[in-house]
Amino acid sequence: MLFEHILGALDAFVEFVRKQLTIDPLLILPALILMLSWPMFQILFDNRADAFMCAFVLAMAVRLSLRFDILVLKLCNAASPRGVAALVLVAGPGIMAALIWQGQPIWCQRFLSVYFLTMAALHALDVVDGAHRIIKSSWPGLVLPRAEQIMSQTLVIYYLSMVLLNETLIAQFDPTVWLLYFGILPLMSRLILHSLYETVRGGTQGTA
Repeated sequence: MLFEHILGALDAFVEFVRKQLTIDPLLILPALILMLSWPMFQILFDNRADAFMCAFVLAMAVRLSLRFDILVLKLCNAASPRGVAALVLVAGPGIMAALIWQGQPIWCQRFLSVYFLTMAALHALDVVDGAHRIIKSSWPGLVLPRAEQIMSQTLVIYYLSMVLLNETLIAQFDPTVWLLYFGILPLMSRLILHSLYETVRGGTQGTA
């Protein structure tokens, strides 16, 4: 019975992925920029690390600008405008400046692992606390406590899996492969996260 339930959930997840294959042009922009800038920077710079840093910073700047207004609006609903301004300055230009100052590609790659690990920890705290504040803010369509709990647990597993994937790419593949992964990550994350959400919602509340 449990095995059949797992197979049903996996089938539902795959079906939701198929339904969301419409591509948002903004989400493929970082990948396009990386595919164009990475070869160009390798020609312009003798040092491959410098080329990597320039391509990464450019793609990161584009990623931070995507949905920037929506992010600020969500933060303003949870905190004061002054606190939001300070957080945006630290999380945006502040982090990028620190990565540029280090000047090592590995710091950029490991930064992504730190981000995923932080998100996993936050959702794990939500699971332990039982309030599921992040889920209520980011996924308001989940109205049942059981659905919120399952979504929190699912996202802990998802973000820990992303840490493992990122570290595997760092250890086993050339930085070029990692940059390509970083470029398609916004689109990939959206497909997976929304499919997980629909799977949880459909499995616990029924589909509309």
